[in-house]
Amino acid sequence: MWDALTSFFLSSVLSANVAATPDVTPLNPPVVEIAVQPLAIVVDEAIPEPVIDARAALVIETHSNEALYAKNVWDPYPIASLTKLMTALVVREKLDLDQEITISKNAAQTGGSRMGLIAGEKLLVRDLLHGLLISSGNDAAVALSEAVAQDQDSFVNLMNERTAVLGLSNTQFVDPTGLADGNISSAFEVAHLAKQVFQDPFLQNIMRQREALLESTDGNFQHQLTNTNRLLGTDIADRIIAGKTGTTNSAGQCLISFFKSQSDRTVMTILLGSPDRYSEVKKLIGWADASFSWE
Repeated sequence: MWDALTSFFLSSVLSANVAATPDVTPLNPPVVEIAVQPLAIVVDEAIPEPVIDARAALVIETHSNEALYAKNVWDPYPIASLTKLMTALVVREKLDLDQEITISKNAAQTGGSRMGLIAGEKLLVRDLLHGLLISSGNDAAVALSEAVAQDQDSFVNLMNERTAVLGLSNTQFVDPTGLADGNISSAFEVAHLAKQVFQDPFLQNIMRQREALLESTDGNFQHQLTNTNRLLGTDIADRIIAGKTGTTNSAGQCLISFFKSQSDRTVMTILLGSPDRYSEVKKLIGWADASFSWE
């Protein structure tokens, strides 16, 4: 158990104004680690930290930004479909939720996890965002990227520009889906990105839905969505506020989750490269519940 927990001050990693100034060198992650007197109260110092096999893991109480658990949080790794958090953020800043999008053949033929889009059908942006974050639809990611920019490369440029504004120096994107190994970030920077998405009530609500049924705007096509986050069907489902999964062979199992703690605080967990993300996140939450309370 740490004598003093670490506050990462995720909301102040690098201000937008500073990040946009050419003469300013972006901060490297270790610079922003600041030791503070925590708000968390250690309930039982005898409880050992859990052994986590994920490449990187982080547990944060989001109000105070206190890190309760950290493993390899600065190291960049492939993040698979956690990439879609940035895709959703860019889409929300560029498109109206009620804008209608005609699905291209390119989007409909995208491989990997899908929401089942059909070339020529029309859906609203709000519905495609459901497919993006519930089913982790790569087809939805491509359709949305095509609606925002002329081509996928242009959309990726927007993703990386937004990354720079957020001051995430160890994060880069090469596609809007997360299929490519070149989509990388660290647990620390994923946490900062996730907090940006979590602050949007519309996106937050999507990320806790277990299922959804969507229709094309003409009513000719339906899409039954099931959340890729299997925690939504377990005994801790009622504590989940939001979450997003990601999986590729190189990235392993990735998971970002927001939970209500037993002290009614919001706790964020991040796992990158886990061999068993659901078991490990339950282990982290159980440990945090047993080890900490808040004033």
